Amino acid sequence: MGLQRLNLAYNGVEKDGAKEIGDAIREHSSLEYLDLTNCRINAEAAVLFATSLAQNERLSILRMGYNPMESPGCYAIITQILKNAASAITELHFDGILVNIDFEEQQKNLLELYPNIHITHGGSQSERKKRMPPSRIHPFLKIKMHFDEKNIDIKEWFATIDQENVKTISKEKFVAEMKRTGSIFNQIRCGYQLRYYSISRDEIF
Repeated sequence: MGLQRLNLAYNGVEKDGAKEIGDAIREHSSLEYLDLTNCRINAEAAVLFATSLAQNERLSILRMGYNPMESPGCYAIITQILKNAASAITELHFDGILVNIDFEEQQKNLLELYPNIHITHGGSQSERKKRMPPSRIHPFLKIKMHFDEKNIDIKEWFATIDQENVKTISKEKFVAEMKRTGSIFNQIRCGYQLRYYSISRDEIF
């Protein structure tokens, strides 16, 4: 019986090495486990390697995590497996690699054909976007939005509280006058702290 397990993790396989390994597993059917974790395999190298998976009928576990092949490289791998009706793949590991929607759609196609395949990756771009915190709104923009909602002319409002026309008011007075307009000032700050001792007219107009 020939070689069944091959661990080349953390070696500089790169493009030429990936192609040679692909050629080898295309010709030799005894290999069941292949670990190419962190082997400097980029997307182009992954595409060259992946062609072997359209023919190999023995490989069961493939580890290719932490390579710079990104989502297109992962996509190439599962696309070639989809072409192989006799594929023996049961595990695909793309740990540490963020995948995009194209990969996710192709993964669905693969799981429909081979529902027992276990696939891991570094997360999806779509899910990451959902988890991203909402962008912060500058407090002065929030203030302007508040005045628009209340239909208040901000210049006229500022003039009434800046009766000496110094064009600057203290932060404490600004907060107090904002509350008179019906604003809940903690919400207006929206996570961005006003760090000013005074508020200039030019900053909010």
